[in-house]
Amino acid sequence: MKRYAHCLMTSFVFITAAFSYSLAAQSRSTTTQARIKKIPANYSGFYISFEMCHACAYIGWQRDVVSALGKAGVKGLVSDDVSSHYAPQSYWTLKTLQLRGVKKGEDEDWQLPVYAGPFDSKHAADQVFLQVPSILHPVFDEVDKQRVGLNDNYNRARKFHDCTGNQCDIYGFFVQLVRVQR
Repeated sequence: MKRYAHCLMTSFVFITAAFSYSLAAQSRSTTTQARIKKIPANYSGFYISFEMCHACAYIGWQRDVVSALGKAGVKGLVSDDVSSHYAPQSYWTLKTLQLRGVKKGEDEDWQLPVYAGPFDSKHAADQVFLQVPSILHPVFDEVDKQRVGLNDNYNRARKFHDCTGNQCDIYGFFVQLVRVQR
């Protein structure tokens, strides 16, 4: 009987310790994920917005765009704001823009845009805007890989077209200039 009670007590202590360790590890993991996801980046200035058409979007496109921007020395962040900022003017003015880093180990929703910036002036944003076709070259290669075998009449020109107001189209992307002014 003493052995049974001792085994039962040992099992209880072991299970309690394992459960406590699991909760602590989960808490650390959640804290780390929250720290990664919530990067304060709501600064005034000009931004370049990147959205992808639904038919062209692929899993991980935001990560690829942020990576390509980073290699060009430009900060890229994701926004959970999925509204379009098209304007007939050269840029659209917003009061706020909530941005965060790309989710680690998770896929973003296809429609979430990426923002590059902030840039101190419209001129600085325009200079990067003009380089977008060369910056996104590796992303266009990935778009081609994703579309292999599809019969479509997709415009394969890797240059801006259909530019109106603050938006230009390029290779399945809608690229827009946005200004955040508090």
